[in-house]
Amino acid sequence: MAGKLIFYFGTVCSSKTMQLLSVGYNYDSVGWQVCTIKPSVDTRSELIETRAHVPPRRADIILQIEDSLYDYKEAINQADVILVDECQFLAESQIDELRRISTDRNIDVICFGLRTDYTAHLFPASKRLFELADEIIEVKTICSICGKHASYNKRVDSSDADGNIIPGWDNFQARCWQHYEE
Repeated sequence: MAGKLIFYFGTVCSSKTMQLLSVGYNYDSVGWQVCTIKPSVDTRSELIETRAHVPPRRADIILQIEDSLYDYKEAINQADVILVDECQFLAESQIDELRRISTDRNIDVICFGLRTDYTAHLFPASKRLFELADEIIEVKTICSICGKHASYNKRVDSSDADGNIIPGWDNFQARCWQHYEE
């Protein structure tokens, strides 16, 4: 069987990273070599971690937007599976490389990320994954307002205790179309 390029997409807070950590744990438990990748845009830490208090995992590769995955041959060649967090922030050329690695190495490359930004436009890397992925799976979640299926990311300004907007502090919430538009 040929290796696959798989894209799990969802809104903010849909448990994409938690699923990545779970998949990594499952591969670890059967002795497979897992290579984890995250983009350097995610500056929180070198860890892949979730708000759900699942144990984090160290990223093997922190990819700069100008990097080629082939610059990380040793880690890539040792991998039995590759897991990518926050894949929407990769370059389209890096998605093309993941496709080639999956095919050439005959391994699964599983990407987790957002489909669209808070303006409801596709991220370029996500668009490329929709074009190239063998499997596309939505990680479903509910609207933070009404509980219906959420497909959009709404940017909501954060406020202090007095109701003043905190500049530069953005929150994102999963929303259905009706509550996204409001």
